[in-house]
Amino acid sequence: MVLQWIVNDNIGTIGIHGMGGVGKTTILKHVYNQLLAEGNYVNVRKLQCDIGNAFGLNLSREKDILERSRLLLQALERRKRVVIVLTTCAAMRGNRDIVDWTVALNDLKDFNNRIMDMEDIVFEHLRFSYERLANKRLRNCFLVDFWIMDGLIKESNRQDELHQGQFILKKLKDHCLLESVNSDHVEDDDMVKMHDLIRDMALQITNKSFMVKAGVLLTGLPTEIEWGENLERASFMKTDTKKVLISPICSNLSTFFLRSNTVLNCITHNFLVSMQCLRVLDLKGNSALKWTPDSISDLVNLHALRLSKCRRLERVPSLAKLVLLRTLELDRTATHVLPEGTEFLVNLRCLNLNSIRLRETIPMGLILKLSALQELYLGINVDKLYVVGRCPSFVEELLSLKELESLHTAFHCLFDYASFVGSAKPNGLKGFFLAIGEDFSPCSSLIQNSECLEMSGFTDLRSINKLGQVIEFRECRIDRCNTIELRDCPNIYTIFKGFPNISLLSCLKKLQISGRDNLKNVILSSRLEQLQNLEEILVFNCDELQELIGRDEDEMGEGSRTNVTTNLVVLPRLKILLLDMLVGVKCIWRGIMVCDSLQRVEVARCPELKVLPLLKGEE
Repeated sequence: MVLQWIVNDNIGTIGIHGMGGVGKTTILKHVYNQLLAEGNYVNVRKLQCDIGNAFGLNLSREKDILERSRLLLQALERRKRVVIVLTTCAAMRGNRDIVDWTVALNDLKDFNNRIMDMEDIVFEHLRFSYERLANKRLRNCFLVDFWIMDGLIKESNRQDELHQGQFILKKLKDHCLLESVNSDHVEDDDMVKMHDLIRDMALQITNKSFMVKAGVLLTGLPTEIEWGENLERASFMKTDTKKVLISPICSNLSTFFLRSNTVLNCITHNFLVSMQCLRVLDLKGNSALKWTPDSISDLVNLHALRLSKCRRLERVPSLAKLVLLRTLELDRTATHVLPEGTEFLVNLRCLNLNSIRLRETIPMGLILKLSALQELYLGINVDKLYVVGRCPSFVEELLSLKELESLHTAFHCLFDYASFVGSAKPNGLKGFFLAIGEDFSPCSSLIQNSECLEMSGFTDLRSINKLGQVIEFRECRIDRCNTIELRDCPNIYTIFKGFPNISLLSCLKKLQISGRDNLKNVILSSRLEQLQNLEEILVFNCDELQELIGRDEDEMGEGSRTNVTTNLVVLPRLKILLLDMLVGVKCIWRGIMVCDSLQRVEVARCPELKVLPLLKGEE
């Protein structure tokens, strides 16, 4: 393939990139031999002379090697196409320090003088790249997961820690120790994976301090003797372990993964007794586990306790002593009460209580005490969030969290919601999911950097006028608000017909509607003025829908973006229009649509829709 690229006139530069040991040098040796197959180069002088002869340059009388090189360079510069075969190690990438290159060259020479089998050769190449990582933190972050929870990355706030983690990931990818995940043949920089050889090398480096048995068919954990006091990290994810009945002595263990073991139903109290240095305890996804060991209460150095998706977990022991805890995840568990001592977790940065059903409301003042919180997920039944009318109010507690960056919560009423968004707090959030209404059905998780508002279960949507100031959000969901007939509120937009508070729509970018049986039209033309930032319209499975944009001439004024005379509507930022399973729709718009940014139109299973409107750019 490289040889084919070389003779391709459209290719000017060829690069071969990959982790150590995969064969870059071997490939280039073959290329070199193929290109010079007819020659018999014994020494540098003969090679120079032969290359010179190929250019019509006689170097046979020139004795000085440097002078021959100078003359050759001049000849090469006059040529349009040149093949240069060069190989080095993705570990020295970007390194311009001559001392570092000298040390690396000596290491390689020493390595080449050793006699090893093929496996050793490959691992030595990989280790060379690993050892050339710039500092100890890079090397440690390559070898472990949960860098932030484990304390390997420490910054003043969560956002800075994430940025630092992304920087380290890029460095590891640059050294070919991690690689991007290809999804449908497209490289995704947000996901990385580790090659099996790299993983084996990492385990070889850490065989005395790490114990990794992830994904193997274990029916029980190794015996106490196999653990050892020098063990620092252990992982037993996705095994067939049913019970943990051992009591290992692991006074230096800092990270322990025992997650996604779906048949695990028992962990003995004594299992964690000697693990006093433990910083990360991950029991996530053990769906058969009902109880956690009481010895968790004594893990005073714990930074992260992950119990997410332990769907049968009913009780968590006291956390009163765990004052260093920074992450507590109880989402999607069966616990009905908050762990005793939660109010003492003054260093907690992340509290996730999504999708749990508390018997009693969260105690007033609890959130106030957790002043270090940066991420708060309260996707629980609204009536258990707080008692209405109590002081200090729930909103006041939220506003007291000066470090808060991500928030997922609901409000009993529009007044509380308006009190919160009317403050300066939302402007400092990196992501949020806000819900209003008694029938709130929480989402399973908060997507990073999402901005969403959900309104659910209101008896009178006219109270939307009480929203007051509206923060900018990317998504708004309105569900089970059925006092106004559906044909009078067919979408997020027309719900506000006749009400003065329509600023809610000014930042709307995506409008998605499905399963609305009585819906006649999606958007009234007279209201397009408030939808000028709309980028996507997706409408599915609305049997009674007749047209996408309906005329409402009685509301059109001089400033409207709809021109009655020319039947013109303007959606300047609309990029995507998708219509599917609309059996009754006959028209999108009876006129001209000006959509300067339109990129994609899809219409499927709309048997009555025979003609699309004239789509054109605005002149």
